[in-house]
Amino acid sequence: MAGRKVKQQKEIEQLSPEALEKEIENNKRKIVQSIVFIAAAAIALIAI
Repeated sequence: MAGRKVKQQKEIEQLSPEALEKEIENNKRKIVQSIVFIAAAAIALIAI
């Protein structure tokens, strides 16, 4: 697991500013999707 994080860190450090900005936007989108999924799952559990 730690080796994977080191690899990801090195890949991020090599990105251009434009690519880094795009990566940040993609990660923000994934976070929002995850939050929506968690909220939907919580509502489904409450409804049961």
